[in-house]
Amino acid sequence: MHTEKTSRRSEESAIASKTERAPRRSIFRHLYALYLLVTLTAFLTASYIASRAVRHYYLRSVESSLTSHATLAAAAFLDKLESHDTVALERLCVELGRHASIRLTVIEPSGNVIADSIRDPASMDNHAHRPEVIAALRGNIGQSERFSNTADDLLMYVAAPLRSDDRVVAVARASLSLSEINVTLAQLQRRMAAAATVTGILAFLLIIAITRRIARPLNWVKTGAREFALGHLSHRVPAHDSEEIGSLAETMNAMAAQLSDRIETTIRQRNEQEAVLSSMVEAVVAVDRAERILHVNPAAATLFEQRMDSMRGRSVRETIRNADLQLAIENTLATNTPTETELHFWGATERILQVHSAPLRDASGMTFGVLIVMHDLTELRRLERVRRDFVANVSHELKTPLTSIKGFVETLQDGAIEHPDEARRFLGIMAKQVLRLQSILEDLLSLSRIEQQAEKQQIELKSEELLPTLRSAVQICEQRAQLKQIEVAIECPSSARARINAPLLEQAAVNLIENAIKYSDAGKSLRIVVSSTDDAWLIQFIDQGVGIEASHLPRLFERFYRVDKARSSKEGGTGLGLAIVKHIAAAHHGRVEVHSEPGQGSTFSIYLPIA
Repeated sequence: MHTEKTSRRSEESAIASKTERAPRRSIFRHLYALYLLVTLTAFLTASYIASRAVRHYYLRSVESSLTSHATLAAAAFLDKLESHDTVALERLCVELGRHASIRLTVIEPSGNVIADSIRDPASMDNHAHRPEVIAALRGNIGQSERFSNTADDLLMYVAAPLRSDDRVVAVARASLSLSEINVTLAQLQRRMAAAATVTGILAFLLIIAITRRIARPLNWVKTGAREFALGHLSHRVPAHDSEEIGSLAETMNAMAAQLSDRIETTIRQRNEQEAVLSSMVEAVVAVDRAERILHVNPAAATLFEQRMDSMRGRSVRETIRNADLQLAIENTLATNTPTETELHFWGATERILQVHSAPLRDASGMTFGVLIVMHDLTELRRLERVRRDFVANVSHELKTPLTSIKGFVETLQDGAIEHPDEARRFLGIMAKQVLRLQSILEDLLSLSRIEQQAEKQQIELKSEELLPTLRSAVQICEQRAQLKQIEVAIECPSSARARINAPLLEQAAVNLIENAIKYSDAGKSLRIVVSSTDDAWLIQFIDQGVGIEASHLPRLFERFYRVDKARSSKEGGTGLGLAIVKHIAAAHHGRVEVHSEPGQGSTFSIYLPIA
């Protein structure tokens, strides 16, 4: 679980860091800039076209007005011109020009000015080469725009022909300053600019409102997608009234719900698998085709004396280092078939493992690794050896006295019974062998009874003092101790109490005391010391006997195991005493240990939980 949380935190950090490393402009800015650009472009284009149209319309209006004035003036000037009344012509030109607020000029076909509403004709240049005059002399209405040196201004000129008998006898020209037109147009453009500013502000506010309305639900969607990416699948994107964004939000919410269900299902299945693998007593290891460890269960980590997290991702050769196991993996990868083998693994102790290896296949049937299941057969093999040794030892222990009894019976049958002294000696030996058989059978029955009662929890334990039980055991062995002049001393505090079965504990103490007496020389001593540890009472039987070599200690509590078989047989032991002590200690939820050195004596220790 801790690994899962760490992995999820690292994913969230990676997503957040990616987001921070790639800053982007918001869609609000994109839409706002686009809308503003389109609006400004359209408005400026419309303003430019409108300004040009207004200017063109205004100039055409001025041209039309000047044309009308020029035509009317030509008709008025014709009478004066025909009467050659130059003064009257000039007076009329001034009056008409002042009345119409324009400049009127009368020009002869030669280009000489004969009348002007503003200037003295004598001071004016010849106008024969003026474009409007040339057009009028040809019988058409002439028009031009140019800078006038006389008026020192930009003017529009319109000239109309004065006809007499279908002949152009003069030209009447009307002109108006375009500066006034430009001032008027500038005023118009200022008004249009003011209107454009107001419209732009309104458009700006409208664009903000529109883009925010579009961007807000998209931000909701973006936030929802980010939450989903971070694994917060319970988050929901708010609904929106627009069909497209509303459908998108509903789709994302449905996707998140389905993804959450699938993830929960996957996690639940993975947890179930983890629970199954964790509860298995068999060691399970999964490796890929490169023989790197993909997964191990706690039993495998315990077996190989390593941590699960330190094993994952490492090579089998580096982690387990067992040639037989590597060969089994290679065979499975090569043949794509399950294999089974038995191997020895040396760690703190030797282990006998039964290895089942099978190929791991993906959904397409391709092999991507090997699954190895290892059964620890060490205890089973030990029990089989103990069973074989037990059968052999029982057979040997029973065969020896039975063979002796059979031999003496046959001897008696062959005539030895006729000799009373020999017969009595043979019968004495036979009686001794029968007693030995009886002792072996009683110890076997006692051991079997203790085992069965312990397994069925039928041994009754009571909180009692230890000292009386130990004293009773010493009294039982007192006669044998006196025969060998061995002093037995008890050092036990009166407060020592434990949950015990007094008869069984007494039997265990008797067996240990008899062993100490049996394997100690005359005149030695035996101390029974009771002390307390953190959670148990320690009963130590400390003798000064011959001691035991270290190679015998691991098997000392096995049934019928003898350190010195000749001496054990001579002393009359059954070989079951220490096995009985071990099972009695186990029945008390304790244990028995031994420490010994040859020639230095032995110390047998029984640990009993403190009541």
